Amino acid sequence: MNYNILKTVARILASVVLLWVCGGCAALEKTTKSKTEEVPAEAVTTSSVEAETGTKQQESAPFVHTVRWPGESLSLIAKWYTGSYKKWRKIAAANPKLNPNIIRIGDKIVIPQKLLKTKDPMKRDFISSSKKKSEPVKSEENSKEPESAELSGPEK
Repeated sequence: MNYNILKTVARILASVVLLWVCGGCAALEKTTKSKTEEVPAEAVTTSSVEAETGTKQQESAPFVHTVRWPGESLSLIAKWYTGSYKKWRKIAAANPKLNPNIIRIGDKIVIPQKLLKTKDPMKRDFISSSKKKSEPVKSEENSKEPESAELSGPEK
């Protein structure tokens, strides 16, 4: 190749790169100026800062629980993460493809951020201790049977 052709190509490439870099800088400077000019410093709130940084978006992203232990149910998961067994329906609504009656190890269960009380993983002993508490307890009054038919029948 001719030296003059190489020199011309190099100049053209340098010009293209220069235009690309300066054009990008000018566009960036223009958007930065327009943002700072439009919003006075006093009007900047945490929500606008969060919107720019994406912090708020991370907080509203749902939490995902992975089923790890046999015996996990939506009500136990709700109790652990939200503090109430009753919120299992809200968790079920957030997981429309999940059958609440069939929870398998490895299932991913979405828990909306607004329901969360903790993000700590569910412990295995929570399941066994919850099962013991949820079993029906017979009271002495309900478990007693009449001693004889004479006592429970009408008087003669």
